[in-house]
Amino acid sequence: MTLPELSPDTWLLLSRTAVILLTALLGWITYRSHLLLQVFTPPYNLLTAWPEQAVRLVFIALFLLPVYLSGLPAEVFGLVSPRPAATILSGVVLGGIIAVGVNLLSFWSIRRFGPQIYSPRLLKNILPRRPLDWPLVFLGLLPAALMEELLYRSLWLGLFSDLVPPVLLVLFTSLFFGLMHLPQGRLGVAVTAGMNVLLCLLFYGSNQLLLPLVVHYTVNVVQVITGYVWKDWLFAVN
Repeated sequence: MTLPELSPDTWLLLSRTAVILLTALLGWITYRSHLLLQVFTPPYNLLTAWPEQAVRLVFIALFLLPVYLSGLPAEVFGLVSPRPAATILSGVVLGGIIAVGVNLLSFWSIRRFGPQIYSPRLLKNILPRRPLDWPLVFLGLLPAALMEELLYRSLWLGLFSDLVPPVLLVLFTSLFFGLMHLPQGRLGVAVTAGMNVLLCLLFYGSNQLLLPLVVHYTVNVVQVITGYVWKDWLFAVN
């Protein structure tokens, strides 16, 4: 017995349905993790522990499945980069500039509105605890950024732009992306929602995933370094 062949429109519908379900699943896991971090401090680094990395790699594989099933060309998902070296260099420079602005805004906000708007719980669990942890933390940041970029840029913007106006897609993904960072407090939600807008604009403007991915990764690297340098102040005010 052979399975009936599905039309391209049906495969596309299945791909979009899979994205919605995977987004809901990731949101549920994030919410449960947020609740857990309120009462439990993991004895290991959340970026370097193999179970955490395994979960991210599984999600990356799951996010690539709708790309394959959709039957759409790789360009739709931004998976083609004509000049990768130049794109990476541009992403690092732009990411560094954005990271400086984000950190300045964050420090000002904490001083202006009080420490209650920010939670350092997640930061405490991803900072290197010894010198040998630094390369592992930087390596662990890559699948974390790739997982989010595949979902919020490649899948949502690539698969739904012909159904939903880009402005609404940017607003929706920004809201969800911000809520995904609820463990960092209200400031984390607001800052990451704003970051998502910038990353979406980079995706639309460049028609490739590599640029927002490099920017995203660079911002995260700078934030970890900044958090380590200022950890005594950040942890003291919270």
